[in-house]
Amino acid sequence: MAWNRNGPGDVPALSALLLAVVRFMWRAVGRPRVDVHANGLHVIGFWDRCWIPGSAVVRIATEDGMTISTVHGDEIPVFAFSRSLLDSGQAAAAAAQMRRVKSARPGVPGETPKAVRRPDWRWADLTFAPLPILMLLAATGVYGTWS
Repeated sequence: MAWNRNGPGDVPALSALLLAVVRFMWRAVGRPRVDVHANGLHVIGFWDRCWIPGSAVVRIATEDGMTISTVHGDEIPVFAFSRSLLDSGQAAAAAAQMRRVKSARPGVPGETPKAVRRPDWRWADLTFAPLPILMLLAATGVYGTWS
C-alpha cells in the first residue's frame, strides 16, 4: 500500500495542509457576508467583523468592488462582493438593500458612533498554525531527520 512508503511525519503534514486549505476556502468563499439590520450593517469579512451604524454610512460604492464610506472617513471594504463579473449583478442588488439603513442625512462625525472593527478568530483557525511550523522545519532540514 502507498501509505507504507510515507515517512512518519508525512500524514500529519498532509492533514495540516488540507485542513488549512479547507479553512482558507471557507473564510474566502463561504463566510463573508453583510447582515442588514434596522439600525446598521454587520459586515463579516475575511479576517474581521465590522459593525457600521446606519447614521454613519455616507456612501456605498460598487465601482471598484464594494466599499462603505462613513462620516468619520473610514473606507470599509466588503469582502463578500468583488470586482468579478460573477458578482456584478449581485453587488448592485446588495448595495440597494444596504442603502435602506443609510440615513437621509448622515450624522455629524462628533455625534455619530464610529464603525467598530474587531478581529474574528475561531478555534478552527488554529488549523493555519501547524502549516508554517512544519514548512519551517522541513526547510531547515530538521523535519527529515526524525526517522
